[in-house]
Formats: sequence, C-alpha cells, structure tokens
Amino acid sequence: MRNTGAFFWGPLQTGIGVGAYYAREGYRKDTDSAVQTSDDFTAGPAFRVSWNFMSHAFVSIDCMFGLRAPLNLLGLSAQEIPQFIFGVSF
Repeated sequence: MRNTGAFFWGPLQTGIGVGAYYAREGYRKDTDSAVQTSDDFTAGPAFRVSWNFMSHAFVSIDCMFGLRAPLNLLGLSAQEIPQFIFGVSF
C-alpha cells in the first residue's frame, strides 16, 4: 500500500491489486427440509483505502469487482464485494 496523504491525525493509504472470493452458502426452504448448499467463486480487480488513526489501529474499506463471465463484461456487469474493516496491525 502507498501513503497518499494525511486525514485528521493519521496517514491515509491506498492500494490496488487482484482479489478472489469464495463462499459456500446453505439454506432451508422450511424447518423440516434438508440444507441445500451453493458455492460461489469470482475474481477480479481489488481496491483498498485504509486510515491508520492510531499507531497500530486502522479502518479500511476494501472493494473487489468480481468478473464472472465474458458476456457479463459486455454488459458492464460485475459482482461488487465491499468490506468495512476495523483492525489492529502488529
């Protein structure tokens, strides 16, 4: 990540890269039915903005744009996966 300036009392950092997302979801149609699972996978460009408001604590917003199928790209369609992170680094 690269320092891009200061925001209030801490540095602001940005980054760009490639991300991958995999999830397994399970659901029931009603309480007596069996669990049905579904797998989901996508990959694409990822962007991050991080604010280190204390020496080791940060708030970050990460966003990945999943490019799933070539025909979706023609329609300028992507699966957006945002994350809001509050963390501590060592």
